[in-house]
Amino acid sequence: SDQKFTHPILMSIRRHLEIKRTSKEQEFANFRKRNYAFLVVSFMAIIILQGIFPLLFGIDHRTHSVFSNALDVFSWVILWKPIERLIFYWNPFKKQILLLKKMKNTESIVIVNEKEFANDHQYGDAV
Repeated sequence: SDQKFTHPILMSIRRHLEIKRTSKEQEFANFRKRNYAFLVVSFMAIIILQGIFPLLFGIDHRTHSVFSNALDVFSWVILWKPIERLIFYWNPFKKQILLLKKMKNTESIVIVNEKEFANDHQYGDAV
């Protein structure tokens, strides 16, 4: 009588894992979209600043050199975080998605009656 309930339970577990995987994939897509947008905004800010400062100060002026060097350093700093996140922080998302996919597709073994199982293997037989 318990066997008629095992299939719905297994299907609900698989459905739960599928929902979690879908949720994690959506979270990963949002992570990528947010970081690409941050990278584009940072890049546009650098382009604008690189275009404005040379117009404000003449090339012959000494402050042009100071602001140019400072802007180069600022450019590296502002671009570092989005590039770092896109290169290094995607792996945990991919690992969790793969693990949930494997868990959903794994073979399931259901033990229907624990008393019978314990009596059959009371002497330490291998399962």
